[in-house]
Amino acid sequence: MTNATFTRRLLTAGLALAIAGTTVACSDDDDQVAAESCDAAVAYTAAVGGMPEDPAEMGEYISGEVLPVATTLVDGLPDDVDADAFTATLAEVADTGDPTPLFESADAVAAQQAIGEAVHEGCDFGTIEVEAADYSFDGLAGEIEAGPTSIRFANTGAEEHEMVLFKLADGVEPDAEALLAMPEEEQMQAMTFAGVTFGPPDATSYATLDLEAGDYLAVCFIPTGGPEAGEDAAPHFAHGMHATFTVAG
Repeated sequence: MTNATFTRRLLTAGLALAIAGTTVACSDDDDQVAAESCDAAVAYTAAVGGMPEDPAEMGEYISGEVLPVATTLVDGLPDDVDADAFTATLAEVADTGDPTPLFESADAVAAQQAIGEAVHEGCDFGTIEVEAADYSFDGLAGEIEAGPTSIRFANTGAEEHEMVLFKLADGVEPDAEALLAMPEEEQMQAMTFAGVTFGPPDATSYATLDLEAGDYLAVCFIPTGGPEAGEDAAPHFAHGMHATFTVAG
């Protein structure tokens, strides 16, 4: 099994808002996120998930597919959410094809966190609070209901962490160590990618997923010591940073 692609991680570093394209109703109260923005939150990462692998195609794709959805999302946020740096940075990515400013710019990262928090608090989604430490996930136990769900991902560890989610196929035993030890071809049959969020130390990010009923696996693939440690470094899941949980239908 491989890590999420570099480009996808860049765009989900601070704002991973959705994985499915369903329509979700939100409260229309003045202090809540507008229904159109909640729908756009669902569409945002669906668009990100379709990004081209070729960097030369990135700018055109961001301009045509991602930026319009992001603009709709931002337009319906409460007035006190300052999201200008996010849309401005996306426009820059559309011009240059280089997505790195989305996680290197402090203003862009802060804007993405503010948007994620607004959606987490203001849309009519279920919520999960996950704490990522060195090396564990806390908050995935207990009853989780199917449907649109906003995950608040707080990294309290000393290293950067990600949470990559996979939905297990029907009948697959939710045994994390056994699943992670499978050959990749068997893993592809046993589970499918369901979402991802990522955060550096002392940071909070968000992911809004339309969770289907079933069993899930959460994994951190980041190498111990960070990406600079090289490909030979053991991934965080080798230290036990994995979890299984069930979503009730």
